[in-house]
Amino acid sequence: MGRTSLSNLDKLVRSAKLYKNSWNNTINSAKLSIFGHNTGFVGDEEWLKPLQGPSRCRWYWPSKYLHMDFTLRHYIAMQISRFKRKQDDPAILDLWNTVTKFSSNKDSIKSFLESVDSYTFSDSITIQDTFCLYYLIFRESPLTFHVDKCFTSKFENPKYFPFIKYTLKALEENFSPKKDIKVDVQLRNRLRLLLQEDPSLVKCFKTRNRFVDTLYLRRRNYYLDKVSRKKKISEIKQKYKSHFLTHPDEKSIWPDSKGIHQHKWPSI
Repeated sequence: MGRTSLSNLDKLVRSAKLYKNSWNNTINSAKLSIFGHNTGFVGDEEWLKPLQGPSRCRWYWPSKYLHMDFTLRHYIAMQISRFKRKQDDPAILDLWNTVTKFSSNKDSIKSFLESVDSYTFSDSITIQDTFCLYYLIFRESPLTFHVDKCFTSKFENPKYFPFIKYTLKALEENFSPKKDIKVDVQLRNRLRLLLQEDPSLVKCFKTRNRFVDTLYLRRRNYYLDKVSRKKKISEIKQKYKSHFLTHPDEKSIWPDSKGIHQHKWPSI
C-alpha cells in the first residue's frame, strides 16, 4: 500500500509540474504576442510575478467605506422610476402578436400540423416550436403520431403556470399593451407651489444622506467619546483619525480616510 501511495503521489507531482509548465508557456506566449521582444512597457511586470487572488484586493479603491451618496430628491426620483408603468418589451409584443395570429388561424395551422409526419417533425425545430405554441394555446395535439413527453410536460408543471398565463394574456377581452403614461403636469405644478411656499422643504430635499458603513460609525462614535471625555490621544491617532470629527454627510468628498490604511494606494 505504501509503495502504491508513493507512486500515485509521484504521478500527481509530475502531472502538476507538467500543468505548471504548460501554463507558464501559455503566459509567455501571450506576453510575447502582446509586448513583443521588447521589455519595460507598462504592465510588463504583471507577467513576471505569480497570479494572486484575495490578497490583491487591498490594492483596489474604493474600499468598503466608499458608498454612493444620495439626496432625498434622488431617492424620490428613483422610486418614481421604479413604480412607473413601463412599456412592454418588444419581444413580449412579438410573442403576443404571434399568439393572436395562431388563435385567428387555428384551422389552417391545425391542418398543416396534421400533414406533418414523424420524420419531418423530428428534423425541423421550427415545426416543433409551432406544435409547442399550438399545444400551449389550445391544449390539444393535431399530430397523427405520439410525440415525446418533453414537448408537453412543461405545460403541465405548476411552476410554469404564471408564465403561461402571461403568454396567453393577449387572448383576453379588452386587452391592450401597456404604454408610457404622460407626466401629470398639475401635480408637478402643485409641487412647485409647495416648494415656493415652504423653503424648509427645499432644504430637506437637498440634504445629503450617505450610505455609511456601520463599522465606520462605530469607530467614529468611539473616537468622539474619547475626545468628549478629554482622554489622552496620541499625536499619530490625532493625525490619522481627525476625519472622524466631521460627519460624512457634511463632507464634500468622502471617504477621506485613505491615510489611516496600512497599505499605500497605488499612484495613478
